[in-house]
Amino acid sequence: MKRKNNGLIYTLLAAVTLTALVSLGCSNSFTERQSAANPAAGNGRVTVLINGGDAEARTLLPHGNSFTRYGLVFTAEGKTPVETGSTGASKTVDLEVGEWTLTVTGYVEIAGTEYEAATGSAGFEVTAESRTAVNVSISSRISDAAPGYFTYEVAIPTGQNFSAAALSLISLADGSVLYDIDLLDGDTENPGTVELDAGYYLMKLSLTNEYESAVTMEAVHIHSYMETKAVYGETYDWQFESFVPVGGTLTVNTIAGHSITGADIKLYSDSNRLDLIKTMPADLTETGNPWITYISARYTEVYIGIEMEDGGSRTFTRMVGPFDVTDGGDEAVALAVTLGGSITVSLDSPANGSMSVTVNGEAAAAAVEGDTVVLTGTLDTGYVLKTGSPKVTYAGGTDIYPDWNDGFYTFIMAGADVTVHAVFEAFPFDASRDMKTAGNVYWIADSEVTWELWNTVHTWATDEARGEKRYTLSAGQAGSNSSGGNIHEPVTMVNWYDCVAWCNALTEWYNVHKISNLAMVYTYGGEPVRDSVGAAVLGPWSIGQNGNAKGFRLPSDTEWLSAALWQGGGYTYASGATAPYTDAAATDAVAWYYDSDYNAYNGDGTRKTQIVKKKNPNVLGLYDMSGNVWEWSFHLFHSYGGRVHGGSYLHAAFYLANEGVMTEGPSETEIWTSIDGYSYTAQSSAMNYIGFRLARSD
Repeated sequence: MKRKNNGLIYTLLAAVTLTALVSLGCSNSFTERQSAANPAAGNGRVTVLINGGDAEARTLLPHGNSFTRYGLVFTAEGKTPVETGSTGASKTVDLEVGEWTLTVTGYVEIAGTEYEAATGSAGFEVTAESRTAVNVSISSRISDAAPGYFTYEVAIPTGQNFSAAALSLISLADGSVLYDIDLLDGDTENPGTVELDAGYYLMKLSLTNEYESAVTMEAVHIHSYMETKAVYGETYDWQFESFVPVGGTLTVNTIAGHSITGADIKLYSDSNRLDLIKTMPADLTETGNPWITYISARYTEVYIGIEMEDGGSRTFTRMVGPFDVTDGGDEAVALAVTLGGSITVSLDSPANGSMSVTVNGEAAAAAVEGDTVVLTGTLDTGYVLKTGSPKVTYAGGTDIYPDWNDGFYTFIMAGADVTVHAVFEAFPFDASRDMKTAGNVYWIADSEVTWELWNTVHTWATDEARGEKRYTLSAGQAGSNSSGGNIHEPVTMVNWYDCVAWCNALTEWYNVHKISNLAMVYTYGGEPVRDSVGAAVLGPWSIGQNGNAKGFRLPSDTEWLSAALWQGGGYTYASGATAPYTDAAATDAVAWYYDSDYNAYNGDGTRKTQIVKKKNPNVLGLYDMSGNVWEWSFHLFHSYGGRVHGGSYLHAAFYLANEGVMTEGPSETEIWTSIDGYSYTAQSSAMNYIGFRLARSD
């Protein structure tokens, strides 16, 4: 395309250059220039000259050097700011010695109102009895929120029968057409002026007759309060080009039961869809959905946008190209669009579970582009979703990971076939297997929480990728040995607040990996407890329980004691024992404790925690309810602190019995009481002989 500049009026007001010639003088901070040839002793003289703009700009810019006045502000540290102005192109002032900053503002007047249109600043030094020159530029405020103005004047050539003459203004920020002015409409003002936000635009001016068309495009800069002009007079050299055909067919592939009710073909000269050449509908009543149009031969290639509707609220868009149209156009452009595809579920063998796909509440094996696809699943006992699963693979190999939505996974269907991959792996904890019901009132875990389970959930919950939902928890340790115990020993060195927050973390982890929707139990301030350190600062009384939630939690005192005594034994028995705690054989069969058999030792005479479930369970099927580690309960009704139950590897058989009395503890942070079968310890205490087990409401 040839572009002529002789038809344009554009001088650059936005880049006016101010040359500040600075001279020193005057006894106070500032005086107007005096008739004296030199400034007063110790001062300097400053002369400011304002020059004109750039008349050689290549794009449309605000025109005219029409500032009505200039404001000058001089500032220096420790000195009173000096303000003055000028209606002319020069100003001379006297200033005290020092480091100064000059700020110049240009003002314009539009319809009787004055606006600040440009500004700039520069720093300089004033020395005694000398003159100093400083250059400073001011520029128009294109980023100002205030609008500017675009004026157009187009002389339509005479002697030709034009079918179209249009001027369009397109935002370079988002490609939207803000004005599409029909210059042949008798009601259209020509010349005319429109208001635009400050910014950058593409102006497209086109003339079309029966056989030819001419197009001119320019970048337009709109500055706040300023006017930018485009003038195309009678002598402007329009470059007309003949027409060539562009057309073809449109094939739309979609799923059964879905159809397209309308389709528009849009031709663009660029991939950003800023320059729209022509729009035409595809004929959906004929085989192949044919379309054809004619465009100027000036275009060497085109990009094609396809916009389709399905009769509902959905619009589908595709952009393809470029297509070469240099050799007389192209009437055989075959366009093919796929608007959906099949959904295949792929499970590793053996599957150890199943996944279901629904769309709009119905089971589905296919979906349309834009549909929300819901994935639910049922996992075999003892199996969870492997990390990185499920995964969705689009035809072509692109992978995405569905979003978790509190009970199910979702992803947005693309215009292609997809495969849902799911991998299930064995996991040492499953609520349906490892928690026992106590009279169909509540569930309680059959063992103490192991280091393996604690650490798996801890690692997942404290990952930085969780962002605002990231947990803050103590790391804990495997058993009593700080140098590393067996992963199947109870977790220890976790305080009551850690256990509370971790129970919430397990609930979230379990939902994601078992595809369930259990509600978290513990809250403060209406939000889930995720920060054990912050919870400790607030204190135990700040922790609330959601009584309707089915998520994981600590057992209450009553729940723990009921489970320990379930259908057998008594207050003088270790849980599950067949005789009182004084019977060593009966107690050894169910508990690890201070007087237990040699296997409870490290081999050097020191005692330690043991792998869970190595002793006999009680009648309910619960292991280690007595011994191994004391267990936290959710107890807030005593000023001494939280309650722990069941004794430990470090304590004698007497403390395993449900009427055991502990009169002193091994640390100053613990306060022990002689109330039946339990101990008090501060909620903030973390010991290598205290752990916990899980409970859940039925």
